[in-house]
Amino acid sequence: MYRLWVESFGTRTSTKISLDVTLGAAGPQGPAGPEGATGATGPAGPQGATGAAGPAGVQGPAGPAGANGQSVTATPLAQGDVSCPYGGSAFVSASGTSYACNGAPGATGLPPTCAAGEIAVSTGAGQWACRIFCQGARADCDGDAANGCETNTNSDLASCGSCGAACPAWQNGTAACQAGDCVRACKPGFTDCDGTLADGCEVETSADPANCGSCGHACPVGVQHVLAVTCRAGTCGLSCESGFTDCNPDVDGCETNTGSDIYNCGSCGNNCGIACHTDCWTCGWFDTCCQQTCTPRGCIQGVCQQ
Repeated sequence: MYRLWVESFGTRTSTKISLDVTLGAAGPQGPAGPEGATGATGPAGPQGATGAAGPAGVQGPAGPAGANGQSVTATPLAQGDVSCPYGGSAFVSASGTSYACNGAPGATGLPPTCAAGEIAVSTGAGQWACRIFCQGARADCDGDAANGCETNTNSDLASCGSCGAACPAWQNGTAACQAGDCVRACKPGFTDCDGTLADGCEVETSADPANCGSCGHACPVGVQHVLAVTCRAGTCGLSCESGFTDCNPDVDGCETNTGSDIYNCGSCGNNCGIACHTDCWTCGWFDTCCQQTCTPRGCIQGVCQQ
C-alpha cells in the first residue's frame, strides 16, 4: 500500500489530503527486446611466446676442389737444386729446411715438414709424402729410403721425365727415354706418318702404295692398262694387263704393248731389228748392179719375225 499526500495552498488557507493507495500485483514480464548491434572490435591482445626452433636443414653439396696448393711461405729454388719426381716446381720454406713440389694433379693444402735431407712431394689430391732429397734427374720414385734416389728420370722407361710417367709400347717400333722425353725408333720398313704416339709406327712404307718408300709418296693410279698398283721394298710397281708392260720410268702406266712393239717385242728392250736382202742384175756388157733393201722385222704376239 502506498500513501499519497496532496497539499493545496490558497491565499489564506492550506489543505493537506492524505490518501492511502493500494497497488495491484506486478504484471507478467514483457517479451525480450531485439538484439543490440555488434560492438566495436577491442584492441589486439599481447603477442604470444616464440615457438620452439625447427629441425636443422639438409647439408648442402660439397664445394669444388681447391687449386693445387703450395707453401704460402715458399721461395722458388734455383733450377737444378732439387728434382720434383711428380713434376711441378721446387720450393724452399722460410726456415730453409723443407722442400715441396706441387706437380701432382689436385694436390692441395700445405706440405708436411720433412726431416733434414727429405723433400715433400705431392702424390695426389690433398696427399703429400716425404721423400729423399735428390739432385738433378735422380728421383726417389719407390719411396724406399734404403735405396736412395734409385731412378734416373732421364732414361728410365717406367719414369721418363718424372716418377710414374711410363713410355708406352709402340706397335712396329721400340720405345726409349732420352733426356726425360719418350722417343720411339721404328722397325725397318715402318714409319710414323701421322705423328700420333698412340698408334706408333703405323705405316709400312715398304709395302703401302699410298706411302711407298716415304710418308705421302703415293704410287700412281688411274693410268693406262694397269690392273693394280703395288709397292715392294719401298718401290712402286704395276700389275699390267696381259700383253702390256711398263718399260719406261715415266708415270704413264703400262704403256708398252710387248705383243706388237718391234723395239720391245715380248719384253722391254727386245729390239727385233731389221731384215735386209740384196737384189743384183746385169747392167751393161760386163757389169753387175746390186741394191740392198732393209725393212724392220715385225713383232707378232711377242715374237720377232725373220
